Amino acid sequence: GEVPPAIPYDGGGGNDGDDQVTTLRVKGMDGFRMYIIRLRFDDTVGTLRRYLERACSADEGKKHAGLTFEIRGTYPPRVYDDDQVTLRAAGLVPNAALLLKPVCAA
Repeated sequence: GEVPPAIPYDGGGGNDGDDQVTTLRVKGMDGFRMYIIRLRFDDTVGTLRRYLERACSADEGKKHAGLTFEIRGTYPPRVYDDDQVTLRAAGLVPNAALLLKPVCAA
C-alpha cells in the first residue's frame, strides 16, 4: 500500500523549535487509509477533528459522506470527544495511534 503524504502542519508562529509537536497516526474510517498529522502539544482535540474532517471529506468520497466520526484511541480503548481538551492533557503526546469510527448522524 501506498502511504499518503502527511497533512502539512500549518500552525501559526515562527518555527523557532520551541513548540513541542506531536505526531498522530490516524487510521481512516475505511480501515485502510492512514493520516499522519503533526500538531502542537497544546492544540486541542477540536483542532485535530477539523483536520480530519477536511482530510476525510477530500479522501473518503461518497462512502462515508454525511457521517460523523469518533476519534478513538487503540490502547487503552478510549473515545476522544471533548474538543476543548489539549492533546497534551489527553495524553496524545509525543505521538499516538488513533482510529476513526463512523457514527451515523442523529
